[in-house]
Amino acid sequence: MPTLSSKLMNMPKLVWIKISLLFLNLFFWVAGLTLMCVGASVELNLSDVSVVIKDVTSGAAVVLIIVGILIFFLSFFGCVSVIGENTTLIKVFSILLFFMFLVEIGVGVSSYVYREGIHRSLVDLYLQTLQKYPIDTDIQLSVDRLQKQGCIAMVGSWVHEHNILIGGVGVGLGFLQVVGMVFGFLLMKSLQAEYESM
Repeated sequence: MPTLSSKLMNMPKLVWIKISLLFLNLFFWVAGLTLMCVGASVELNLSDVSVVIKDVTSGAAVVLIIVGILIFFLSFFGCVSVIGENTTLIKVFSILLFFMFLVEIGVGVSSYVYREGIHRSLVDLYLQTLQKYPIDTDIQLSVDRLQKQGCIAMVGSWVHEHNILIGGVGVGLGFLQVVGMVFGFLLMKSLQAEYESM
């Protein structure tokens, strides 16, 4: 009687590639959902910080939500292309992964190169907001709460923590996207070879 390991060793390469891509797409689906939730959480939970530096915080949250949605739907598209064994869809999926990877690299490099400018912009936004302090009650309440909790430290740590989070997620997703591209092209070549041998 064959053992489980011998059955697994005898599975065709095509099946292994499909299973790997489906698990990878499942991970992308979870990652997209997680990014959407983190973006919504950032938008909802940082009311005091977002009042003080409104443009930056809402922009970051919206970017996280949009990237999460794109990854979510890309993973669904990937699953459909793998299950359907359609070489054209698999090629489109791999190319979309490649473009998303390039965009992530561009955003990562830009944020690293312009990190001083981003920090300067945050300080400028904060100083502009402080000028509205005497006339805007929302700003007064938020600034007062932030100063009681250690204003500069809180805003600085918020920016630092979220840069690390976004950077870590970007690097992890980028690596998995490269793996997804490789598996996508392997699956496409395996399907083409199987088709040609018929």
